[in-house]
Amino acid sequence: MSDHVEELSSIPLFSKLNYREREVIAGFVSPASYKAGSSIVREGESGRSFYVITSGSVEVTSEGKLLRVLGAGDFFGEMAVLGEGSRTATVTARSDVELWAMLGADLTRLNSDHPDVAAQLAAAVTGRSADRSQE
Repeated sequence: MSDHVEELSSIPLFSKLNYREREVIAGFVSPASYKAGSSIVREGESGRSFYVITSGSVEVTSEGKLLRVLGAGDFFGEMAVLGEGSRTATVTARSDVELWAMLGADLTRLNSDHPDVAAQLAAAVTGRSADRSQE
């Protein structure tokens, strides 16, 4: 697990967390891989996972319109997991992509078992999401 902790430190979303906090997060995330052209999430579907990109790139579309391209260090899926539960956009791998995935249920468990870490993660997600809405 210490490899995961070090990998998490290179991701902006987790970089301000200390080692112990990243160690807690590492227990709640799992790696995922998608080939270029694969749909990772689809607009309107139920959202159960939050994703952080570790390598590769994805495109985010809504109603067929390209909204943005995301790459390493970016994240998506937080709105469905933290909000109403349905995906607001489709995310498709532009290249082979590696991700860290966290289930919404794990985020709930993180909040229950480690509220201090969950609060820091939520603040970082909220801050980055607010930055995106300003685009």
